[in-house]
Amino acid sequence: MEALTLQEKAVKVGGIAYQPGDLLVPLTSSEGELVNVQLINAQGEKRFLKGGQVSHAFYCFNGTTNPVIWLAEGYATGLTLHQLTGDTVYVAFSANNLPSLAAHLAKQYPSVTLLIAADRDQNGTGQQKA
Repeated sequence: MEALTLQEKAVKVGGIAYQPGDLLVPLTSSEGELVNVQLINAQGEKRFLKGGQVSHAFYCFNGTTNPVIWLAEGYATGLTLHQLTGDTVYVAFSANNLPSLAAHLAKQYPSVTLLIAADRDQNGTGQQKA
């Protein structure tokens, strides 16, 4: 699986520097429209483009035909799940986006098992939203 990466010149987003080779993750709406991009640098620092949509947006790792769909809170978790299982994995990008995306997936795919992989936050946010 080939990832999208920043090309040619460095950029600064939200006060964080991103270099050629850093990861670009497209966020799409349920209608398939590109609504934002998450940049992730080599240090793991993440930023979205200002003014872009995050709520109700996702990234999808398409998997094999399987009665299981995973919903991951973050990109790294989603990538790991996809590589380990080969299953389809949706990335919500935040704990706050988990409930609405889970409801959307349950409605769109009523016959599959939906498994949620939330972060284990010290404050409990990931677990609570899952």
